Amino acid sequence: MRIDVTKPMLTMAKSAELGKDKTIRVAKLGADSLTFSDGRLYVKKPFASDLEYVQTSFGSRVVWIKVKDVNLADLNYDTAAGGSLNISSLDISDAYFALNLAALSKPGGASTGGSNFDVDTLRPAVDQLDGSVQVVLYVSASVGNLKDIRVGTDTDPLVVPIKKGEVDIPTFEANVKGKVHAVQIGEGWYLRPWVVNVAADDPMLRLENNQLQLGVYGANPDNASKGNDPEGKNRPNTAVWFDILTWDLRSVDLARARADKFALWAAIFDLHSDPPLTPAQLAAESEDAREERLTKEAESRAAIDSLEIRKLVADLSIKNTVPLPLTISSEAAKGTITLSKDALMNLHVAGGIPAVVPPPERPGTNPGKLDLSLDGFALDAINLTLYDYAPPEKAGDPKKLTGLSSLKTGKIQITDLVNGTLTFNDLFQPRRLSGTITKAHAENISWFSY
Repeated sequence: MRIDVTKPMLTMAKSAELGKDKTIRVAKLGADSLTFSDGRLYVKKPFASDLEYVQTSFGSRVVWIKVKDVNLADLNYDTAAGGSLNISSLDISDAYFALNLAALSKPGGASTGGSNFDVDTLRPAVDQLDGSVQVVLYVSASVGNLKDIRVGTDTDPLVVPIKKGEVDIPTFEANVKGKVHAVQIGEGWYLRPWVVNVAADDPMLRLENNQLQLGVYGANPDNASKGNDPEGKNRPNTAVWFDILTWDLRSVDLARARADKFALWAAIFDLHSDPPLTPAQLAAESEDAREERLTKEAESRAAIDSLEIRKLVADLSIKNTVPLPLTISSEAAKGTITLSKDALMNLHVAGGIPAVVPPPERPGTNPGKLDLSLDGFALDAINLTLYDYAPPEKAGDPKKLTGLSSLKTGKIQITDLVNGTLTFNDLFQPRRLSGTITKAHAENISWFSY
């Protein structure tokens, strides 16, 4: 049997349900022509206007997408086996999106695929970032005694140039000099009560074994201005050194730090944390050692929880000279996404991110959001295997794999992200991401189910 339809057209008065938690509505859906024969559907120049997709979880809207226009060159769907779909090209204009990141990240939330995405797979892209960041930040730490430390001001922020995902340490130290203001704050914080009073005037980055420490000396050693040396003589670990933030460097980042380069990836993702003690170590620990350990852990946690980005202005691009493949590995997807040459152009970020626990003495307020805009983002290809899971019947039960599918594409180009906003509960809890993609183009889209 063969069915041919010329100029098919569909309008929807209300949304259609796609399962229990998803709906879709299209004001107008049409095409030049439609042919169905032998289990195959071919549509020439299909289009959709005013498409709206909503996904909910536990009564809250977690995904909301509204697209003004969608235009395809053609669409081929084969019902054989698990089904397959091929689209030679697709164009989208004025696509608004809003994602409730807090709800999506909850255990048992909207996604049944798993949340164990390995963020390290994105590192090759971060290592290609160029641009600059202007920042005003706060952190509370024991520097002589407990202080709330501000770096930069609204009129004179700390400027951090970034080249190929690295910060030049001598440039950073030159730029931060004179931009630090420390105010002694009250008691009640679980931080070491140092006897001396240090003003934190001259911060520097000091190497200690595999760690990079941001801190100050009560009195600078004679050769501190010469930077880090292999023997640690220029910047020794003395009684008058006070570390504020510490990073645990991986071998590749340690080699960079020895060459006076601080990897942006390490700065973001490798803040120091002590590994948990084993049951045997805990049993053998003395009472004094336990008290000292807990005090240090509380101090470190309190410093990190006090960290606030009061004001941030960043202009960044990924100017890779060749296509850059990223390996994706999670419960929901495995495969590669290949960034195009000059993958990210002119990402502009402005706003602030609040601390988890700011001290009550800290003045002012935080905007709690970042405004985002982007000139362009491009991919050469996507090649992923997707894994579908049924929700567990009860908490603690393993998820059951219900299906496998493959998604492949050719080039994808996104042009002009506008009115983007990323809001935060605090530094470690993004809440909502929204924005509008002005134009997007994709080629050679192929999906099939195993």
